[in-house]
Amino acid sequence: MLIGLVRDLKNPLSTRFELRSPNPHTNTYLIIGAGYLTMLEGINTVLAAGKTPRELEASISKKYGEEDFYLEKYREYRAERNIYTEFTPEERERLFGKAPGNVWQSFQNWGNGYFDPEEVSLITGGNPTMAMTLRSYREQMIYKWTMEYHERYIGNTMDFLRSCVKLHEDETNEYDVTNWSRCAELKALIGHEVKGRDSLLMQARIAIDNNDFAGLSRLELEIEEKLEELREVYAKYRRNIL
Repeated sequence: MLIGLVRDLKNPLSTRFELRSPNPHTNTYLIIGAGYLTMLEGINTVLAAGKTPRELEASISKKYGEEDFYLEKYREYRAERNIYTEFTPEERERLFGKAPGNVWQSFQNWGNGYFDPEEVSLITGGNPTMAMTLRSYREQMIYKWTMEYHERYIGNTMDFLRSCVKLHEDETNEYDVTNWSRCAELKALIGHEVKGRDSLLMQARIAIDNNDFAGLSRLELEIEEKLEELREVYAKYRRNIL
């Protein structure tokens, strides 16, 4: 769970925090309930430790590698700078943890600790009905993700690949030939079947049919990486032609 602190230095009373989830299908009621339960767990821990407000400020402001009574040693929890523009991806990941790259990684991270009684109790309050509700929600969202990928994303990607067409006629222009050659390679890798090799999109279809969610997650990230390169190269190619 990511928390954004929004404040106006001229009006301290306007300070608020926002819960920012990497999953766009987050259930509002579940996330609010989980947030309250985790806050209560933190409050109880602070009361048991007898910490003062000043000590808590020092705790949340701890640096990477510092020991703390509650927070992880090798993690930072507060930044006054923009972590997306003033930190490298490597620095951001090391200090604040790695954000999920797609829907499956969000649920996988949740699933890794799902059967840990201590972690589950933080967001269920020990209520077995709540645990069952969360398990049902997780399975529903995984199903929704795979169906959307199969029925919408793959089709939209194929439409984009078809729109990337050869535009030049002069084969002597090395710049155009080189750019189009790379475009053709990427198009074939992503969506074109050849003997002895499935395209990335076909591999994604197979992963969905086999309920291979980890495999689909890996392929989704790889396809997005290749598509981003194709968009950039084709834009250069098209711009030079027109």
